[in-house]
Amino acid sequence: MAILVCAESTSENWLAMAFFLGLRNHPGNTNMTSPISDMLITIKNAQAVGKEQVSVPFSTIKYKIAMVLKENGFVGEID
Repeated sequence: MAILVCAESTSENWLAMAFFLGLRNHPGNTNMTSPISDMLITIKNAQAVGKEQVSVPFSTIKYKIAMVLKENGFVGEID
């Protein structure tokens, strides 16, 4: 299962807003990868190259974060 995010309405400042909402990794966790940061970077990179959709592995927390981004107008549809 995956989360499909349509990036058609992304804003340049959505990543800063995500950080503001407390989604940033703890600075001491430099040797760990974060599925949440991977999702946010995937969306950011897709927006930068004009890609309208991205697919990321599903998790409940990532789905909820994607919903917050959608509610605030930073991403389009989420499937």
